[in-house]
Amino acid sequence: MAKGPSLRWNSSKGRVRSMGRIAACLIILIVLTLSPAVEAREEILHFDSLIEVQNDGSIVVTENITVRAEGREIRRGIFRELPINYIGSFGDRRSAGFKLLEVNSDVTGRAHFTQRRGEDIRIYVGERSRRLKPGVYTYTFRYSIAHALGHFDQYDEIYWNVTGNRWTFPINLVTARVVAPPGARVLQSAAYTGQRGDTGKDFDVKEIADNIVEFKTTRQLARHEEITVAVGWPKGFVAVPGAAERTLSWLWGN
Repeated sequence: MAKGPSLRWNSSKGRVRSMGRIAACLIILIVLTLSPAVEAREEILHFDSLIEVQNDGSIVVTENITVRAEGREIRRGIFRELPINYIGSFGDRRSAGFKLLEVNSDVTGRAHFTQRRGEDIRIYVGERSRRLKPGVYTYTFRYSIAHALGHFDQYDEIYWNVTGNRWTFPINLVTARVVAPPGARVLQSAAYTGQRGDTGKDFDVKEIADNIVEFKTTRQLARHEEITVAVGWPKGFVAVPGAAERTLSWLWGN
């Protein structure tokens, strides 16, 4: 009589253990099934920029942007928005002197088209008839800006928003190398991270050579965050626009 209840209790305990194992297996299967969906998000893996200051006062910028595409926002390629005009403190426009030099990608080659949007130009890279498979892709933009420098009494300076703040997905890493004009030596450098107007210091900076400074972010930039860099060098190494050139820039912009 004593063994009956004991056997029934053991049988029930075995069923509980068996159900526990089944539940654990189901949880593991659910986690394994869902984890790729959680991890597979669209993002910029690396935004690499080379900003070269020319003796004529212009800059040449080369950007290599590596993205992870999952077919949500990045379906056929990406786009980059860059300034055609700058807006002055009095609301007047000044031509940036923008010129597109190269567009390329490792999947659709040089296929691209442009669209004017207010004071900016939007450059679409990709083919309308070709939808990308989920994967990692790199896009290259190379362009020049004629009027991007600041000229002060003791030094000239490039103050440049490297990434822009209109990306709708995060940027894992930004590297930006600024090359001062030939013969010049960098006097000072600074950078700012975060939303527009923020003065975050989430970056490292090092001097590669007398005229080369490299910036590197130390955290992921969230959606609509940016990094802006500033580098100054002594006067006398770049051409300063005269009154006639400034007037033409104003007329072209307005």
